[in-house]
Amino acid sequence: MTGRPADWVLTHIVVNDATIAGDDPQAILDPVWYSASFYESVEVLEKTLAPFSWPQRLTWAVLWTSAEVCNGGLDQYFSNSTGMIWPEAVEGFEAMGRHDLAEIMLEATRKFPSPPARERALRWQGLDAMDEGALNELTDRYYDLEGDLFDDILAYIRSQPDAFYFEGDVYMPPPLASSGHQD
Repeated sequence: MTGRPADWVLTHIVVNDATIAGDDPQAILDPVWYSASFYESVEVLEKTLAPFSWPQRLTWAVLWTSAEVCNGGLDQYFSNSTGMIWPEAVEGFEAMGRHDLAEIMLEATRKFPSPPARERALRWQGLDAMDEGALNELTDRYYDLEGDLFDDILAYIRSQPDAFYFEGDVYMPPPLASSGHQD
C-alpha cells in the first residue's frame, strides 16, 4: 500500500492448502488486504491490485464492503474511499451466489443521480444529491440478509484454491506486543 504507516514491517506470507482449509478468510486474503490501496485513486488501486487474481480481488472487495457496511451502513460505505470498489463487490457477491446482497448494492447505486463514481469526491456529489436517509432501508435489508457471509466466502475460495495461493513479502502492521500476563 502506498502511504503505509511507518511502523509496518515486511512480513513473509504463505497462503497454501492449510491456510485455505482453515476457517479464517481474512488470513487467506491478508496479502491483498495489506497490499491494495483505495485511498489515493483508481490508478493506485489498479496498480496495487495488479499482482492478484480476479477471484482474490472480488473476495477482497466483498470483505471490505461487509466491514464498511456493518460498521456504518451504506452511507458510510459510499462516502468513504472504500466505495470505490462497489463494482467489484457486486460482482463478488454474484460470484459467491449472494445475489440478494448484490441486488441490495445495485439498488443502492440506483439511488444516486447517476452510477456512483469511483473517485470519492465525485461520489460525494451523488450522495449530496440524495435525500437524507435514502440508503437506510437498504442498509437494514443488508444487515438482515448478510448472515454468516464468511461461509459463502470460504466456499467460493475453496471452489478455486489455486486462485488464492500466495507466497511473498507484504508490509503489515507489527505484531501486537505481549501484555506480560497470561489468560
